[in-house]
Amino acid sequence: MSKTTLVYAHGWALENWFWGPLRNELAEWEALSWDFNYFGSGEVECGLPEGPWVGIGHSLGFRKLVETDLDRCQGLVSLSGFFDFCGEGGTSPRIVQRMVKQFGSDPQPVLDRFYENCGFPQKPEAPSNTAALERDLKLLLDQDFNEGPESGISRWKGIQVFAIAGGQDKIVPHKLALRQFNNLTLCPDASHSLGFEKSEWCAEQIRRFLDSL
Repeated sequence: MSKTTLVYAHGWALENWFWGPLRNELAEWEALSWDFNYFGSGEVECGLPEGPWVGIGHSLGFRKLVETDLDRCQGLVSLSGFFDFCGEGGTSPRIVQRMVKQFGSDPQPVLDRFYENCGFPQKPEAPSNTAALERDLKLLLDQDFNEGPESGISRWKGIQVFAIAGGQDKIVPHKLALRQFNNLTLCPDASHSLGFEKSEWCAEQIRRFLDSL
């Protein structure tokens, strides 16, 4: 695994500071982080290494990893992630539609509620690229990409998927995660900020997964 690169993909309305604690815990592996440009006017950065890699995605970031070129991917890790946000056990599409409408007229209250529900101890700096945020918020309504336990990405692409869910997650509830992943590891007292919080525990689980590949 020494030549394998970890590719980190953060979730909606977050950026690479989210990965600081976990990257420190897994510092023995080479790594790169995607940036969906929610906090600036630069380019979206979603490159892949030339060699083998393992993706670690948080929330919507996991969905984005799954949709990329997986030819050299050796495995995927989901932290509070999903295939279909509005699938069975998930959030009603009507709620997401209201969020999109509210965001279009007044983004800040939507962001404030989101960060509160994530369980962050301190509210992050407000993102500035509302166009990118609105674009990706609408992705939550996309139900064309629904890989449930009977036809999951792990079998479809022959790639092993390791999923961790938080028992206190208000964004991607345990019920939704159970319906979308064949094998699920639960951190009972974790919120949607899983990975930023519980970083040492998450690193232990991920390290065992990496050693099994």
